[in-house]
Amino acid sequence: MENPLLEAPVPGQVPRWQLSAPESYVLLHGPHASGAEAFKKGLLELAARGMLKLERRTRNRFLWFTATHSILLPGPKMAAIHAAPAPLRAIHSLYLSTRCFDPPGVRVKDLPGGSGRWIIKSFASHVVMPTLVERGLYRFVDGYQFGIVPMKSFTETPRGLAARAELEALMQTAERDFTTSVTRDPAQALALLGSLGAAILLMQPLLPELQRLSQLVHKGIGDLSPVAFSLSGLDLDSLDFDPDGLHGLDSSSFDGFDGDGGGGGDGGGWGDGGGGD
Repeated sequence: MENPLLEAPVPGQVPRWQLSAPESYVLLHGPHASGAEAFKKGLLELAARGMLKLERRTRNRFLWFTATHSILLPGPKMAAIHAAPAPLRAIHSLYLSTRCFDPPGVRVKDLPGGSGRWIIKSFASHVVMPTLVERGLYRFVDGYQFGIVPMKSFTETPRGLAARAELEALMQTAERDFTTSVTRDPAQALALLGSLGAAILLMQPLLPELQRLSQLVHKGIGDLSPVAFSLSGLDLDSLDFDPDGLHGLDSSSFDGFDGDGGGGGDGGGWGDGGGGD
């Protein structure tokens, strides 16, 4: 596997989980994982890592009417995008190619515009899956659709099966202990975060607790600073609770595709996920 996504929370300790959030999501859900959900997890990770920044912006529309949007902006660590995993670089590339709503801001709701709809729909199968193949967690299998049309599919390898079991075990530990640790022992919560890495972003109910830990890190309570995630910049209000933000990626922004949660796509080859290079 590649270098850890998070620095060691304790000197000399290496985080156990090293996949990005989109890779972790697709590993859990397999070849038919939702492209929209995998994309959303990656966008969340880009914000958590400080490569992009999300904020709410309110504008006057007419007289007393206003509109509030979730806006993507360059993050303080955007220069590090070239070293990020391929799925994150691909999302960043789409951000760069989307027209600005209010320079330099890009509305989250505008990402699925134009070719972005296909990019997001096929994100799991055409961007994330190939990275799992490169890591030896899945492999290509030749087959036929309807018995006559040649096609390639994916099958989990023994290494992939073991990795998925490990991830499920780590997530069960975090689900059991993370919330309590944030209150009683933030250092232990940070160690849990270090062991789970970006995969903690898949655990929607824990995101408010991650925000609390972020606030503690920002205040400098304890020796919590060595985490590579930019926790203090993680604005959950902009990310999930704004109906025009990431929450909207499951509904109005993506109406018309991924309707069955499959998102595996059937089209051909949107690059290799490396568009951010």
